[in-house]
Amino acid sequence: MMRTLIAISGLLSVIITGCAVPGFVPPTAQEQLKKHIELSGEWFIANQDKDEFLRYEYLVNSNEFTNANNELRKMGAAWSIAELYRFTRDNRFRELAEQGVVHFRKFIVNDPADFAYLDVDGKRKLGYNGLFMMALLGLDPSPGRDDLLKNLAAGILHQQKEDGSYNTYFYSDRNTGQDFYPGEANLALIALFEDAGDQKYRDAVALSFPYYRDYWRDNHSWAFIPWHTQAFVKLYRADPRDEYRDFVFEMNDMLIEGQQTQKDHEDENEIGGFGDDPGISTSSYIEGINDAYALAKEVGDEQRIKKYGTVIQLATNFLMSLQYTEDQKFGLRSLPPHILGGVRQSLGSDRLRVDNNQHMAAALIKVYENGLVP
Repeated sequence: MMRTLIAISGLLSVIITGCAVPGFVPPTAQEQLKKHIELSGEWFIANQDKDEFLRYEYLVNSNEFTNANNELRKMGAAWSIAELYRFTRDNRFRELAEQGVVHFRKFIVNDPADFAYLDVDGKRKLGYNGLFMMALLGLDPSPGRDDLLKNLAAGILHQQKEDGSYNTYFYSDRNTGQDFYPGEANLALIALFEDAGDQKYRDAVALSFPYYRDYWRDNHSWAFIPWHTQAFVKLYRADPRDEYRDFVFEMNDMLIEGQQTQKDHEDENEIGGFGDDPGISTSSYIEGINDAYALAKEVGDEQRIKKYGTVIQLATNFLMSLQYTEDQKFGLRSLPPHILGGVRQSLGSDRLRVDNNQHMAAALIKVYENGLVP
């Protein structure tokens, strides 16, 4: 089975006609997980672009970069690259994240009403403010950073309505992205509250809570869960109300029912993934479930500690099976730098994209730091 082969691939080199190589110490599971994290970062380093920050998408079997682009996902990548710097202390990641900040600054519009937003080819998404703020907060303070954060946060507050919901586009009647952009905005606001201590940011997230709790209960979107889990866990830590804790658990208890397990799926390669055709979206779900796991530990919920921990470990094994490594080439004879460490869209898709590595790196760092090495 592919899963079994992946798990033991690190040991194969120490076996020669049944004998271990003297002096060789096989890597621990923790070291292997850390290597996957580092490789996800190396892929970013190899795919940086002096004009566009990062090359967005590559098709392995076609051997070509596509013309597709998505600045929102690249902002998310900048945040993950900043997290890679925090995790590894490798200055190459700090420099690349800073390069991203310079790239995104060109899209900033300073509104006469004393707030800022980003305009990318006429699109003024609320999510731009949220993810750009997270990238900025992931880096050490620099000249002008705090003022920019305040202006971007003011832009998010400008979009909030009396019922707590957010308009998801600036100066537009378009209101799509409800499962993504409000969660990204809430996460940025509560993270800025943690950084700067200004109560109005926490209050805005708290104001949004009843609206988005009811919104989710009406549609049960999976995509909604990771962003709001991360935001509402932070909100609970700032103001430990039972309703915040309970809603985090309510969402994630439902989500984990969508994981492929040995019990309910015949394809061993897909065990640990989420959905009928599991792929890289599993990493996004695991970002949120890791925070729900941490919350369960904080409140002493032993049942959920065990349940969420098992889900995360299964998912981690699945995610590592999507990454190009020297031991896992998916039929290629060699791996050039722009492929090595890249994360496939799914086991059946060779599409490499910046958000694949973004969510992979972010998820695995949380797995490592939560001590959930599979």
